[in-house]
Amino acid sequence: MRTPGSLLHIAPEYPFLRRLSEQRTLRYVTGDLDSPLASQRLDVTSLPFEAESFRFVMCNHVLEHVADDRRAMAELYRVLEPGGFAILMCPVDHERATTLEDPAVVSPHDRHRVFGQSDHVRLYGRDYCDRLAEAGFAVRDERYLDSLEPRSIRRLGLRRESDDVFGDEHIYVATKPDSGVAGEFSEGLARAS
Repeated sequence: MRTPGSLLHIAPEYPFLRRLSEQRTLRYVTGDLDSPLASQRLDVTSLPFEAESFRFVMCNHVLEHVADDRRAMAELYRVLEPGGFAILMCPVDHERATTLEDPAVVSPHDRHRVFGQSDHVRLYGRDYCDRLAEAGFAVRDERYLDSLEPRSIRRLGLRRESDDVFGDEHIYVATKPDSGVAGEFSEGLARAS
């Protein structure tokens, strides 16, 4: 069902939820495994929506918690309509070329030590965009802070690269191309999982 102005928001953050739910022309659907803020309980690796149901998707700081992130990426791609776009942010260690994953790391203490947080199952490296592209997305790594004056950065409480290991918060904008070629790959990946 293609609805103009449809947005799927996974793990909704309250400031966005408050503003977006007030938009009368927006079909705004929120979902999460546990959050009481979400309108639906759902698993991002098996979304209960028809293909191409949403024009926009927001999924921030979720994929690093999901055991099968590639399946989740394929699902996000599946529900996005051609020409639609998704904001898919997560912590990325730009010092690492490749994502660090180890299924043997299971205790909260060890996950914090290895992945940076007790409930993370991986630490993404610079290959994060490649992983999204494998699902079919065309990905842009936006460096929003580069367009702001230092005074605005301080006023908004944003981080600069020197502030921590993850550096500036990159905004990953993933679009679903209009051609069916990338979609066939993502559908095949979803069926194979």
